[in-house]
Amino acid sequence: MQKAEPILEENNIQEELEKLSIQENDLKEKLKKLLDLKLDNLITEEAFKEKNNEIERKIKNIAKTRESKAQGLQKKII
Repeated sequence: MQKAEPILEENNIQEELEKLSIQENDLKEKLKKLLDLKLDNLITEEAFKEKNNEIERKIKNIAKTRESKAQGLQKKII
């Protein structure tokens, strides 16, 4: 059982990394749609900047989380 625990933890971390990657891709798609809205003059510059900053902040948080999880995974492998 003790041998299985690190493998299970590694699988959980890998699954979390995959979910974070999907979330990041979804947010990048939202940025593209937001830009389209701005280019089509469907939203104001202020609304664009506000939403853009919010999405960018979420992407950075996801990147930080992915980095820390990846480092944790590397430590468990080593």
